[in-house]
Amino acid sequence: MPFGTMARVCGAKGKPLGNLVGTSSVGDFKIYDSAPAGVAVRKFYLTGFADACPRQFMAATAVFGAPSKYEALHYGEDKGSFIYGATDAAYDKIKENTCGVPAGEPCGRKIRKIDGHTTFLSAYELAEESERWTDFLIHNGSVVATALKTKQTLPADQ
Repeated sequence: MPFGTMARVCGAKGKPLGNLVGTSSVGDFKIYDSAPAGVAVRKFYLTGFADACPRQFMAATAVFGAPSKYEALHYGEDKGSFIYGATDAAYDKIKENTCGVPAGEPCGRKIRKIDGHTTFLSAYELAEESERWTDFLIHNGSVVATALKTKQTLPADQ
């Protein structure tokens, strides 16, 4: 399985998946690392779906991130340094429906409404200082978007 993809693996249901390395504040989502002492890309598993089937993805490390953290990164000092992708477009739609704000604008005071049913799972290709990662956007219990992301280097005068 290549880095940046996720697959449903019902055959892994009920089998050891590795060490628990992350728990989402949304739903019952949990990340398991198949080789937690490793630093190379390896199998990770995401559990907590209604069908009870784990999802497998490849990464060197993986973490959950709340929409409030996403907004702090994307609308804060680093605004404009991230490539816009499918997860951003899907998040903009969720944000517009929940907060009533257009794309490119933060949710504001209503961010807790989104934090309550949406989370990002970021899977990094390198264990340290990775410039390339995959974001999976999980909303209302489903992965609704995936994007391979990079942090772009902006000219010093921007």
